[in-house]
Amino acid sequence: MSETVKLPKGIRKIEPSGRYQVRYTGPDGKRYSGGTFRRKTDAERALAKITAQIDNERETWRPPRRTSDQGPNPKTLTVRDLSEEWIKGSVNNAGKQLAPKTVEAYRRLIDHPLAEFAEKPARQIHSEDVQEWWNRAEFGKARTRNAAYKYLKSLLDWAENRKLIQESPCRIKNGTRYTPRQVIVPTETEVAIILETAEADDLRAVLALTAYCGLRPQEVLGLRRKDISSIERGDSTRWVVNISEVLSWLKGGTIVRKDPKSEEGKRSLSVPAPAVPYLLKHLATVPSSPDSLVFSRDREGLVPWAQTRLNQRFKRPKEIAGYQGSPYAFRHYHLTRYAMTGATQREIMERGGHSSTSAAMRYQVAVGRDFELTERL
Repeated sequence: MSETVKLPKGIRKIEPSGRYQVRYTGPDGKRYSGGTFRRKTDAERALAKITAQIDNERETWRPPRRTSDQGPNPKTLTVRDLSEEWIKGSVNNAGKQLAPKTVEAYRRLIDHPLAEFAEKPARQIHSEDVQEWWNRAEFGKARTRNAAYKYLKSLLDWAENRKLIQESPCRIKNGTRYTPRQVIVPTETEVAIILETAEADDLRAVLALTAYCGLRPQEVLGLRRKDISSIERGDSTRWVVNISEVLSWLKGGTIVRKDPKSEEGKRSLSVPAPAVPYLLKHLATVPSSPDSLVFSRDREGLVPWAQTRLNQRFKRPKEIAGYQGSPYAFRHYHLTRYAMTGATQREIMERGGHSSTSAAMRYQVAVGRDFELTERL
């Protein structure tokens, strides 16, 4: 004779499926469904969460969204639908709509690493499904897996907060943590060799602006002639680069100009003396129109570089120098050296166009710097 398991009040077992259904009474006196679950422990956890939420929000509590309400249907809302709803209502740190490049990146995550969840109703995804997906050995690079999991967790947490699902199934310990590979910062000698052996004046000017001004490649390649100006100071001339727009490369080859990611990205930078000869030599070949691109694929200064052009042209000089990193690390080279001059954290943030202190802090630690500082004690 089988023993009958006594269930807590508010939970019942559905036959013949064997699933556990949660039912509860809201502050308005009406009965509501709290969802169905494969395991009794999941149902108990969901009921405890609902009870705690009602206790904490009794005055402001609202009933869960019903299928007939305006908005997405919770029963059929897929992860792809959820992603589009989330994108539509999201803004960046500056309070602006998400950039096209960001939207494209999120949709690419849905299409590829999250493809098995894309067309599945969000409420049918369970923690076991997410764990199995995470554990799959053939899944791919750690960085991609981390980005995909973080996005899936953001979507399902968002759905839970809006009562579209009962509980987010994303509970992988340390799943959102990711330690990026250490940037290979070039040495002064490597930078000199690369600049000397670069194939043309335009490439040398691009690399000089990244290595000596700390500009991002998308900032350099978005420059127009009007963004470069000079200031007379006594008997000398100082050159200034103004950053107000950046380039963004979208899928299919579309190139758009847009504002920097944050307001801090809009800035004016003094060009250090080592970069000036490279800049002026190339600038002499740029059309005189103020709107002409400083770096373009045509003589009229109208067509920007393709996204892959810099990396392709960087290969040969980097091999000659024996350097293993990328041209993007030239910015790291400059800001590390800038920090070593004694610049304050605020000055580093302004120079690099950072909106957070954590980003600027990355450039305040350099090999050998600790020895120099402790010698002063």
